[in-house]
Amino acid sequence: MELEPWLSIMEDGQKKTWMPRCPDEVNIINLFGTKPNFFLKQADKFHEFLRLNSLGNGITNRFDLFASKFLQRRTIPKWTLSTSENLIRMDADCSCTYMTGVIREFSLFKYFLDFTQDDYLYMTNTSSYVNLENLREQVKGFPRKNVYGGTRLPFDDFYFCSGSNRIFSRDVVELLVQNFQNIKYCYFNDVAIGELLNQTDLIHVDIPSLTFTTAEEIMSFDKNIIKKTVHFRLKSGNFKQRNDPQLMKVINSII
Repeated sequence: MELEPWLSIMEDGQKKTWMPRCPDEVNIINLFGTKPNFFLKQADKFHEFLRLNSLGNGITNRFDLFASKFLQRRTIPKWTLSTSENLIRMDADCSCTYMTGVIREFSLFKYFLDFTQDDYLYMTNTSSYVNLENLREQVKGFPRKNVYGGTRLPFDDFYFCSGSNRIFSRDVVELLVQNFQNIKYCYFNDVAIGELLNQTDLIHVDIPSLTFTTAEEIMSFDKNIIKKTVHFRLKSGNFKQRNDPQLMKVINSII
């Protein structure tokens, strides 16, 4: 996976808008992996290209089933922590690739269980703006157990919650960690989590989300709805030229 444009979006967008508004009782953790070598990076990009291509999908499925036999033998990666500007950075000892993205997330799950007493874990991605005050108020009405929610999407014969907007109660995180060896690596990280939880009796809560691609869309949208929304997914420009930080600043000025 490429560091850019995501690192710049976090530095110029998230860290200058919604992250400084973090309530005292909320901890923000930025999750990173180790940089893959050139060969692994190119192989991962080719694998992802085939996975998203209908002609190559069958090839990648067979490869992923084979690779899963080895990946499922792994233990949850260790991590190191550092703190800067009241934000926690977690560096998981796992290559930053598409296929191993879900493994990195289990480092965060393990840290959450072992080093916090929090009731919920909320996860988002770099191209998102989160109104943490609204999230905190909404969570007050959630059940304490069996919660898995956010932006719910269909996939094959099950549902998953988008990696940009999802929440887990503490007991569900425990369930995930207990089933680490059962993750299916033929799916992207958020889909793999949804597949793993598909057979469990969970409460699916909704977290309001809006998607914007331009500043003009934001400015023309109902400001009252924006002020009440928790999550904003930003999809501006293309991979090489994203304008997400500017969109975050526009939302920030409204909120």
